[in-house]
Amino acid sequence: MITDVLHVVGYVCGMRLKVKELVDSEYFQRGILFAILVNTLSMGIEYHNQVSEEHSNLICTSDMITNSSCSTMLR
Repeated sequence: MITDVLHVVGYVCGMRLKVKELVDSEYFQRGILFAILVNTLSMGIEYHNQVSEEHSNLICTSDMITNSSCSTMLR
């Protein structure tokens, strides 16, 4: 039983290192900047009533879910 727990702990630690490596990469940083840009543009379009509210809500919700899940993995 203890070896199973140690195996799971080792697996989780390995996954955390892989996620940290991913988040520290330049591509990930560019992806975050792109998400911020898309969010800013969608908010600007929504302000001028050029897109339906449903599409804008979908874009903003998916952006927030992505940001939240990435920041949760780093804790």
